[in-house]
Parts: sequence; structure tokens; C-alpha cells
Amino acid sequence: MKGYFDDKLGQLDWSNILNTDDVNMAYKKFHKKFTDVYNETCPVVKLKLRRKNHKPWITASLSNACKKKNLLYKQFLKYRTEESQLKYKNYKNRLTSILRSSEKLYYADKLVKYKNDLKMTWRTLNEITQRKKKKKSNVNEFKSEDNIITDDKEIANCFVNFFTNIGPKLAEKIDKCPGRNYSNFLSNSVVNSMYLSPVTEDEIIKIVSKFRNKTSCGYDDMNMTVVKQIIVSIVQPLKHICNRSFETGIFPNDMKIAKIIPLFKSGDRKEFSNYRPVSILPQFSKIQEKLFYNRLISFVKDNNIMYNGQYGFRENHSTALALMELIEEITSNLDNKLVTTGVFIDLKKAFDTIDHSILIRKLCHYGVRGIASSWIKDYLSNRSQFFVYNGMSSERKILFAEYHRLLYLDLYYLYINDLANVSHELKFILFADDTNVFYTGKNIKDVSKVLNEELKHLSEWFKVNKLSLNVKKNKLHDI
Repeated sequence: MKGYFDDKLGQLDWSNILNTDDVNMAYKKFHKKFTDVYNETCPVVKLKLRRKNHKPWITASLSNACKKKNLLYKQFLKYRTEESQLKYKNYKNRLTSILRSSEKLYYADKLVKYKNDLKMTWRTLNEITQRKKKKKSNVNEFKSEDNIITDDKEIANCFVNFFTNIGPKLAEKIDKCPGRNYSNFLSNSVVNSMYLSPVTEDEIIKIVSKFRNKTSCGYDDMNMTVVKQIIVSIVQPLKHICNRSFETGIFPNDMKIAKIIPLFKSGDRKEFSNYRPVSILPQFSKIQEKLFYNRLISFVKDNNIMYNGQYGFRENHSTALALMELIEEITSNLDNKLVTTGVFIDLKKAFDTIDHSILIRKLCHYGVRGIASSWIKDYLSNRSQFFVYNGMSSERKILFAEYHRLLYLDLYYLYINDLANVSHELKFILFADDTNVFYTGKNIKDVSKVLNEELKHLSEWFKVNKLSLNVKKNKLHDI
């Protein structure tokens, strides 16, 4: 089916798209042509599949051996002789030993294969220990104020209303800081300005090839696995759309629609606040975003903009490296008989309360100006989302201009990049929205005095940047 779909796409005439300068119109034309061919060549077919209880270490020869064992058992039941019983038991014992060895070898090879992949290593270990996640079905009722909601469509609408309004509501509760604003903490601005270089076909193909083979679909029922297989046939019109986007500073509106799946975190399953929204974006928007992000991250690296203590969002940085730095810092201080105090800060809905006007001005400070700035502004505006619950879709909601969940371009790291400018006394180790602050001194009394004073400045930074703390999760430890 993929070959037929790919062939049909290869036969299309894209000239009407290549001659369209309006990026929104060009994308609409492209998307319609693409989906028309997709629906024609890849119709939805419902199949009933029998599930096989197949164990991957059982080869064809072992499977035949199992059949022979079953045959010997049937013969034993039929004749009930000592000879047939002995023959069956001996064969069964030898086969059991071989099966155990085969399983052991299979998992040993698998662990070696995934030795550098922590996620797959844990998945393999869970297979070995036969730990299975309990599949929790969706609840059929939710609490909304004083009412109990049972209709799936109404539940989906409540989800979209709750998460659309969560950012502005949280922002309203953040205390003001008179006489101070976000610019008080910024260092010197970057002189150079970011340039959106033209996109090439090879670049698009390379980017798409690195995406994971995911089958999750956005609002248009398209998944990345399909896009990866036919990217060569559509790369020409895509290149035109992406270049027009960078030339005009306009991000196509049809790429701004997010399909949201609510995932339960913890607590009462009937409370909307106990769910995490997982956003599934249109596949072609991911390509456009990645093209921009590659240019942004290259500019950030070339101009040495990123704070060195940020371990999230960066190549060759990880939680392991952050933890390594922390351990080295603590052990070194212990050797010198110094006291280290750590404050572990968790932000409340950090990605929901980012003020986009502050973000744009900070990006400008870091050199994202002109067309690049216009592109970001348009990218953040007129976004919409809808929730899907138990197969039912909510109505689509336009997100607030100033606040909505910033899930997309990893712009958060530049929003908090000036956090370390709050204090020259404190040491900051950051990983995305996890903020870890350390101070070292000769005794706990001196450490407490300095730390309390510096944390006042840190509190000011959070207020002027309109970020609120999750008090329940914040921790203070003396080492």
C-alpha cells in the first residue's frame, strides 16, 4: 500500500503550490492534495487479528520440539505404559532445560544490545521480572465544581476548558514585585541577530529520517511513520512552504492545531487537575518547527548564549551529568569540611504560565529579531487545541494570546536563561523547569543567613517573570 501511495504522490503536479506565495494558502493546497491521495490509496480497513502468545526466544525448531513433546504426552495418556511415560518425561526435561537456556541467552543478548539505552534496558528488565503495568481504564465520571459529569463529550469539553484557562488563572495569583521587572536580571544583550537561512530538500529529508517511527496521529489522522516513508515524493512542495514561512515570518495556521490526550498522573482520577495534557501536533508542523529550532540552537551555540549550568534541552547534556556535577561539588566541600545547603525548587505548571510578551522581549535581547522574531510571534498566536477522551473530541478552543502551554519549540530554556544572574553567591544546576540551588559556607549559621538573603532575590526573579512555586514539592537539605 505504501508503494502505491508513494507512486501516486510522485505523479502529482505541485506547480500550483510552488507558484503560491501566501504560505497559508500554499499549505492548505498541499495538505488537501496530500490527504486526498492518502484517503484514496490508504482506506481504513477494520481487521480482527488473533493474538499469538509467542515468546521471541522460541525458534521454529524449538516450536516443533514443543509440538513433539505434546505428541508424546498424548501417547502417554493413550497407552499409559511405563515406556511411554519415561519417554515423555525425559524429552520434557531436556526441552525445559533448552528453553530456559534459550530464554537466558535471548535476554543476555538484548541487554548487551541496549546497554547504552536506559529506557530499553529498563523495559527489558521489566520483561524479565514479568512486571506489567496495570492498565487503568478511563473513569466514567468527573467532578466539575459541585456537579458530577458522566457524558464523554462533556468530559472532553471540561478538559479543554480547564487546560485552556489554567495559565491565565495561575498567572493572576502570582504576587507583583513593585519597582522591579524582568529586565533587571538580564546581562548585556547579544549584538548579532539570528538569520533564517533557506531550507534545502536534503535538510528536510535528513530531519524527517531522524524522527521516531510513531503511529500517534494529529487532528488530520496522519502519523510520522507514514510521512517518513513518502517524504521524498513531497519534499519539493514542503521546501517551498518552509522557505515561504521563513521569508515572511508566518507559521501556517493549519499547523497550529493540537490534539490533546489527558494522561492520569496521581491522586483522585475524577479531578481534572490530576491529569497531564499530552499534545499531538500535525506531523508537518514538527518538520517546520525542527527547521527553525536547528537554526535557533546553532545561533545560541555560536554566540555562547546558554547558561552553562543548564542540563536540559542541550546536546551531550543529561540528568546523569547534572548529578555528577552535584556529587563532585558536595564531596569536594565535605573534604574541605564545609557545609553545603541545597534548595530544590519545583515550579507550578511552569510551561503554562510563561508570559509570551516577556518571552518575545527576552528572545530579542538574545538576538532573535526581525523576521525570526515575527516568526516566533506568529507561531505563538492563534493556536487552538481540542481534547480527546474515550474516543470523543471536545470543541476546539483558541488559546490565550499571552499565556498558553509552551510545549513546542523548547523556548523555555531561553526564558529562564537569566535565572543564574539573580545571585553571584549561589550555584545553580538547572534541568528544564527543575531548579536546584546550592550554597556552601563554613558553618550552618552563616550559610542560613546568606541563603535566606539570596533567596529573596530569587523570589523576586520568579515574580517578575510570572512563574509560581509549587510549595508542596520544594525541598531544603543540609549536607
